[in-house]
Amino acid sequence: MVVGADEMKIIDLHFIEHARNSDETEGFGCFGIRSPFTAQTRIRKGDLPFFMSFFVYILYSERLDRYYTGQTNDLVSRLKRHNHGSEQYTAKGIPWRIVYFQKSETRANAMKLERKIKNFKSVHRILEFIEKELAEGRGCRGDENH
Repeated sequence: MVVGADEMKIIDLHFIEHARNSDETEGFGCFGIRSPFTAQTRIRKGDLPFFMSFFVYILYSERLDRYYTGQTNDLVSRLKRHNHGSEQYTAKGIPWRIVYFQKSETRANAMKLERKIKNFKSVHRILEFIEKELAEGRGCRGDENH
């Protein structure tokens, strides 16, 4: 089945509505993206094709006063893993909050952006990057309280 632009708008609206009504997405400030919301499993079961998206994200730990950058194809699940201590590198910083995330069409592009952010040498540069990306309409602010 071929999906046109009108159908994709319907899918996007489905995710927006799901995000607004789901506890899993609490804290995400930008809902116009397909996935990371769990409703993607509903699309897999239906006639509509599944579109894989990847995300680059920046977490912040108030406990450590540190940022962590990563990439994933399931943002909600990944944040849960960080906050349940499943990831050795971030276990000491619990709780982590998403302060920024950006959609990428391919894992290669997500990995490239992740590497770019990880190479920033200061917190100031990370915050500059976030503000610049948001000002240019790329990415989404995660936790508005930070």
